[in-house]
Amino acid sequence: WVILSLVFFWFLGHRIEELTGRRRFTWLMVAMTIVPTAVVSALSFDSTYATYGLRVLAIGLVAIFALEYPNVSFFFGIPAWVMALVYIVIDVLTYVGHRAYEVLAV
Repeated sequence: WVILSLVFFWFLGHRIEELTGRRRFTWLMVAMTIVPTAVVSALSFDSTYATYGLRVLAIGLVAIFALEYPNVSFFFGIPAWVMALVYIVIDVLTYVGHRAYEVLAV
């Protein structure tokens, strides 16, 4: 998942940066980093999922890209919104299965 998250982050981050501009993209990354950190700190989550890393950023970028370009084809001609939905649903089911509700809160 780490390699896949890095690939998604690089590919989609580059596209979103071109779309929004460097400053707005930088503020988006700051917000997507600081807000989850503040939520986790404020709610005092105590679990092994307290560190999320690049995966939460990658999920956010996938969602942003799919909302902006829903009909762009990804792998094998699958639309972006379908890929984003599958990627997000798999993550949500994984976290629910592990009872990692703090990640879902973030």
